[in-house]
Amino acid sequence: ARLGVPPGSQFRDIGFLTHMADPAGFCIELLQTTFESSAAERAERLTRPVANKATIGQDFVSFTGRVIGQITTRITDPKRSLDFYQRVMGMKLLSVQAQLEAVEQLSLYFVAYTEDSPPIADLEAVENREWLYQRDYTTLELQHRWDYRPGSLRLPADDEEGMAGIVVRLPPEQLRRLAEGKDGDVLHDPDGLRIQLEPL
Repeated sequence: ARLGVPPGSQFRDIGFLTHMADPAGFCIELLQTTFESSAAERAERLTRPVANKATIGQDFVSFTGRVIGQITTRITDPKRSLDFYQRVMGMKLLSVQAQLEAVEQLSLYFVAYTEDSPPIADLEAVENREWLYQRDYTTLELQHRWDYRPGSLRLPADDEEGMAGIVVRLPPEQLRRLAEGKDGDVLHDPDGLRIQLEPL
């Protein structure tokens, strides 16, 4: 079955995207792997005659399976949250996107379990964004809205009703290291987001 998805549009220099809702009414953001201008250039390239398959292969991002490209959580203190996700959780910072001119000012920090490095060393480079959206693994977006007040959004967080949080699957040795001195197999990030640790 096909889903009815509204047409996309280029949102500033962040990405080409659209939104839809799941059956419970939660927002799902669909983010294209290229900017709108790049998509047009790519489509034009693909209509040209091509001399060899190697060139064709460069025009496609090949994934072995479907992935959730990005999960977003809001944070109140970027310094504290980045320290937690990088030092404690062992994730790598891949991109920083600040939107200073927007009505609602925000900064976006993207972390993931990877050894990849963006093509441009400057993590704030706009040119890295399409590269980021083409990863074949999930990235975590830490969204800092400058006027965000903790507690303005309430999510269920008890065992019977379900809980808002992230499940992280880790190798046993890393799981033991993280759980040591913590509340068993559960951690909380600096903003109280529950992170459940599970072995791979």
